[in-house]
Amino acid sequence: MERRREAGRARTVTLGTSGGIIPLAQGRNSDCHCRAIVGSYSGLAMDVRNMRQLLAVRRCGSFAKAAEALGMSQPSLSSAISRLEDQLKVKLFERTSAGSHLTRVGEMIAERAGKVIAETEQIVREAELVAGGEAGTVRLGVGAGLRHGFLPQFVLAVALHHPQLSLEIEVLDRDRLLPLVKARDLDLVICGMGEDVGGEDLVAVEVLTSHIVAVAHPAHPLVDEPNVSIARFAEFPGAGAGLKEFANARMLGVVEDGGVVSRYQSNDYEPLVDLALAGHATLIAPLFLLRAHLRSGRLKRIDLDWSFKVSFAAIASRAASYSPIVSRIVRYAVATGVELQAEGEPGVAPLAGPPPGQA
Repeated sequence: MERRREAGRARTVTLGTSGGIIPLAQGRNSDCHCRAIVGSYSGLAMDVRNMRQLLAVRRCGSFAKAAEALGMSQPSLSSAISRLEDQLKVKLFERTSAGSHLTRVGEMIAERAGKVIAETEQIVREAELVAGGEAGTVRLGVGAGLRHGFLPQFVLAVALHHPQLSLEIEVLDRDRLLPLVKARDLDLVICGMGEDVGGEDLVAVEVLTSHIVAVAHPAHPLVDEPNVSIARFAEFPGAGAGLKEFANARMLGVVEDGGVVSRYQSNDYEPLVDLALAGHATLIAPLFLLRAHLRSGRLKRIDLDWSFKVSFAAIASRAASYSPIVSRIVRYAVATGVELQAEGEPGVAPLAGPPPGQA
């Protein structure tokens, strides 16, 4: 008796055509026999195809538009929803001349159906990654600060070792990348390390640590001054990574920093380097991005009386970290970071102390 009551309350999701994980060949839109028990005591089973149909009508607002999005006829979709309503013994949609919208019960079922589908897709994706296929796709996110210097060299290493592997790369600010990897929309991100990384959900491996340096055109007044203070540095227009997000990565913004200095900010260093090369601004950036310009003499390093470093890490969900292909990609990222750090540091050696107020 107790066993029957427990079975009736089940909210179990069973994936697969024969009790196992869905075959990888069956993708996002497949009609695989994934079943979620949503009935209370009736033992009624509702398959993923029904869930997708329900969500499509909610999203599109009409059966005609939903049928077109699903690639089926409107009568077939209407019949499928009607059968589902008969089986559940509830009304899922209010149908009017203006369109169709979910009833309160329909909203409750649709909300749960969306969670089941999302969880199903995550399990399939994680299974695919753990399988370690060489001809699959890895969704990679890279911080905007690594767009130049690191990213081209890193992608080349992956391509040389895995010519059959596809990479889908998003270059975004760190604050936009972390939610995507937490939501499993990206398999791996490489961006700035922070205290918000780690714990039970995310695994992080340090990839690169670089000194943050200040540089300017050789004719800039600060180039020949020793131990430049923050106050002195702030007397001149400067450029650096923006704290604000810009709609376009190449867009420049001019920000008044406390009324002291006009500071050019962007999440893309390339246009900021151009400003420094033209003598319009000083530039604060990771050393590995500026090494070539320092060696050529086109930029000179400013001898600040403070210094600090920035660390970048490869970050993945714990499930994705078990994937052989993701692990190899992380190793290539680490190797790229080692190569960038091993090229030496031209110019003034960094001082030992942290910036004032950060001791």
